[in-house]
Amino acid sequence: VSTQSTEQTRNQPTMLSLLYLTLLLCSFAYAYIPGVAPVEFEDGDEVELKVNKLTSVHTQLPYKYYDKLPFCAPSVILDKAENLGELLMGDRIENSNYEIIAGQGYKCHVLCKTDVLTAEQLTDLSQLVQVHLLENTASKFAKCFLLTYESFTTAAALLGILQARYERLTDVDGTSIESKKQRLRICNFLKSWAQKHFSGGAKEENDAFTRAFRGFAERIRPVDGESLATQLLKALNRAIELSGKADAAGDAAVFVFSAKPPKPQLPKHFDRGDVAWFDVPALEIARQMTLVEEALFRAIRPSELIGLAWTKKDKATRAPNLLQLIARFNLVSEWVKTAILRQPDLKKRAKLYEKFVDVAVQLGKLNNFNAAMEITSALESASIFRLKRTKAKVSAKLVAKYDSLHASLSRANNYKALRAAIHSSNPPIIPYFGMYQSDLTFIEEGNPDYLKEGNYINFHKRRLIAQVINDEIAQYQQAPHNITKIPMLQEMLQGELERDKLSDDDAYRISLEVEPRE
Repeated sequence: VSTQSTEQTRNQPTMLSLLYLTLLLCSFAYAYIPGVAPVEFEDGDEVELKVNKLTSVHTQLPYKYYDKLPFCAPSVILDKAENLGELLMGDRIENSNYEIIAGQGYKCHVLCKTDVLTAEQLTDLSQLVQVHLLENTASKFAKCFLLTYESFTTAAALLGILQARYERLTDVDGTSIESKKQRLRICNFLKSWAQKHFSGGAKEENDAFTRAFRGFAERIRPVDGESLATQLLKALNRAIELSGKADAAGDAAVFVFSAKPPKPQLPKHFDRGDVAWFDVPALEIARQMTLVEEALFRAIRPSELIGLAWTKKDKATRAPNLLQLIARFNLVSEWVKTAILRQPDLKKRAKLYEKFVDVAVQLGKLNNFNAAMEITSALESASIFRLKRTKAKVSAKLVAKYDSLHASLSRANNYKALRAAIHSSNPPIIPYFGMYQSDLTFIEEGNPDYLKEGNYINFHKRRLIAQVINDEIAQYQQAPHNITKIPMLQEMLQGELERDKLSDDDAYRISLEVEPRE
């Protein structure tokens, strides 16, 4: 017993030390910043949640919580700082709408409803350019901005904002590293703008823009050096040169193929000029049609697709190339209908019908979905579709191929089958352009240009438009078909297209005459 008592006595200081240390740690756990009193809550008590300032890597100045983003703000915003230290540290503490009750859990509780804005949507044009565009001139945002900016501003206004920003950076601490870095970003953007997005619009507007751009470049010369100004001017001059070539030739890009084109399929003695288009193999007809339509498709500029330009009063100026493709679509469809119905002999009419079916199938094999749709639209029209005796003479094998093609071109479910066919095909591809016109119309009419009563640019809408143009249309404009042009055959087909066409009423009347109702 005495031994145990001695050991207990010896261990008492150690145990007291541990107890003291534990109490000391507990006291630190409940320590708080001087000037801020701790608050205890019981179940059911309301817990006040406050909000603080917003900071950004783009600026040293903080923003108040409710100033820049569409957070749920109280009806009355109050300063809720609790001590001087918070103010000295730069905090900007305010009240909030959050309702928190001690001891109660919430899985989901709607605080308020407001517009959902991305970072790109949150400000006016000047701040959008300064905070987002110039931070990364190679970003997707910058590409989308350059593609769609004309839907919410003008080239002159944008250039003015950039120049004002450049002047401000030059006047205020123009020699600092940060100022030079931001001026270089402006120059990089200008270079990209000139290289990739110089618009071939109205001559007066382009001349004015060119003068302003060159004036800006000359202003850069004494500040940031001869080399940078020269690069900008070269980029502008190159863009003007390419734009002029595109206007003259219909396509500025020259594609070099690594393999020879397939040998043309032409009848013997074709060059004599005594062969009709009908005698040319369907594949070669499809090839020559593809070359013509490909030139029209590749000539369409992004600016022609912004703001439904092809539907406006000045559409001939704003969307000339797209209008040509649309006119071509209607012309081919009318030609197919007229050619079939103007043949009174059943056997000859059936042969002509079969020829067009074969051409449509070959167009499908060439991934020319636009021209294939031109012909199928005619064959499925009311005046042609009802010609049962004519269609009965077409070979079953060819009909099966046509049915497969027609199914892939279906407009059902927002062109679901056609989209799948296009996306599963390897370039070169000429997509059916009417599908993209429908997409762009849906986006334009289903989304406002501005949010919050005109205070915010709806950049989400512009991003959707850019996705259609860049991810779909533009990518298919890059790879052309490797086909030998046969001018004589193209002229022959063009001559057929220029013949008089039947109106829809006349076409149906003649359809009833060649094959009366049974």
